Amino acid sequence: MGTADTAVAVCWIGGLVSILVGFGLGGTVACSDAGYHGEPPGGVEFVGYEDGRLLYTPDGGVNTCTVPAVILLAPLGLLLIVSGGGILWRTSLAKSDL
Repeated sequence: MGTADTAVAVCWIGGLVSILVGFGLGGTVACSDAGYHGEPPGGVEFVGYEDGRLLYTPDGGVNTCTVPAVILLAPLGLLLIVSGGGILWRTSLAKSDL
C-alpha cells in the first residue's frame, strides 16, 4: 500500500467517523417559541457557546435555539471524504500518464 493509498484510507475512514459522530452524538436542535406575531426583526445570528452547545437565534433575537457543537464534525467528515476522492483521482491520473 503506497502513501497515496494510505492518505485516501485515512481521509475516508476519518470522514466516515466524523459524520457518524457528528450526527450520532449531535442530538437535536432545541428552540424556544416566543409566539411573536408579525415580521421578525432580523435574521440568523450566532449568540454564543454554552455547555457544549452552540446558541443562535433564527429570527433576530425573538427565539433562541441550541445545537450540540459536535454536529460541526459532520461537514468536516464530508470534506475529508471529498479530499480522499481527490487524492485517489490525482494518483490515478499520475499512473495513467506513465
